[in-house]
Amino acid sequence: MRYSVRYYAASRQWFVIDSAVGIEVVGIYGSKDAAVSHAKKSEEKWLRYGRAGASGLRPAA
Repeated sequence: MRYSVRYYAASRQWFVIDSAVGIEVVGIYGSKDAAVSHAKKSEEKWLRYGRAGASGLRPAA
């Protein structure tokens, strides 16, 4: 899975992490449910539109 959810006790917040670009925080939430929802939606979008070749678009030269 490209997107993951992690809890940081120091800040008492849930972080949505994108592991494909290193470790980039793409969302911060106060509830686990909201963070999981964001991660699932982002994963679905990536699987549908973001994989190389899946969209039929070519990178600029």
